[in-house]
Amino acid sequence: MVMKSDLIATDRLPDLTFSDNAAAILKKYQKLEPFLTSDTVSPLKKVRQIYRFADWVLEKGAVPSKAVCKRGCHHCCYVDVDVSLLEAAYIAQNAPVTQVMRETRLHSGYHQTRQYCDFLDQKSGECTIYEYRPLACRTFFAFDSPDLCDTDNGEYPHAIFSAKTHGLIQSIQQQLFAMGGSRHADIREWFKETTEDPYEAEISSAFTFNYV
Repeated sequence: MVMKSDLIATDRLPDLTFSDNAAAILKKYQKLEPFLTSDTVSPLKKVRQIYRFADWVLEKGAVPSKAVCKRGCHHCCYVDVDVSLLEAAYIAQNAPVTQVMRETRLHSGYHQTRQYCDFLDQKSGECTIYEYRPLACRTFFAFDSPDLCDTDNGEYPHAIFSAKTHGLIQSIQQQLFAMGGSRHADIREWFKETTEDPYEAEISSAFTFNYV
């Protein structure tokens, strides 16, 4: 997920607590890694565990508690969101949508037309797939005025946290993309119900994964 100005003032992030919990985070990742590389584990189980791990790491870093992001705030829900093939399959497994096949993203710059994510309930400002939201969304937090999420003057660096901010989270994001053959697209392009662009075919039953 990228802000319109793509200006991120990492030097203005609050004092997070990753370093205080570095040993615990590394230990938990070392337990997760064999699970992610196993050939006998369902890919969607791996997605679920990656999300749980990322959420746990963020809590250890005190990111959610120090961010200004609150329930119902949706200033950032129209920016581009890269979603991997497996993440799209995970959403389709849990939401009433049909995944379509993409090799790569078709468009960028959705913010320019303020095309909100199709999974946003604009009345309540809440995500309708919050529990299953992609890694790019669940690792994105703002630490200064939310008004900056809604501007495009490029004059003021916005203090935000994303997957790229923390090396280990960025690493598991790269693993997530690699597990899907590096195929990715914007979240608006992955589903029959949300895309206006042609697609090859609905995802075949041979490519679905057992979530249980």
